[in-house]
Amino acid sequence: MNPIPIIQGAALTDTLSVLYVAPGNDQQLKNVVVPDVRFHNTSGVDRTVTLHVVPKNGQPTLANARFKDELIPAGMSLLFALGDVILPGGSIQGSASVGGVVVISANGEKHP
Repeated sequence: MNPIPIIQGAALTDTLSVLYVAPGNDQQLKNVVVPDVRFHNTSGVDRTVTLHVVPKNGQPTLANARFKDELIPAGMSLLFALGDVILPGGSIQGSASVGGVVVISANGEKHP
């Protein structure tokens, strides 16, 4: 399968927001594998990020947090292994300590 961009350079806000929702419905049995996510801190100050992989009809909780307050150094890009399978209707939600300065990108692969 070829990777497809699922989050294309979205600037994180300072409150949790939905960045991606897996397409389809339960009858289509589609899911998306997200091997990793990339963060780029465009500011000259260290920032932190939080990322959740939330199931359909779910809420961001400690249980579905993939990382919380992870440091992204000033001016740096970091790649984090994720490896999550996101079922139809599931989402990726994230935030940063300061809005508009940390950018997230991710690719995924759809599987039947």
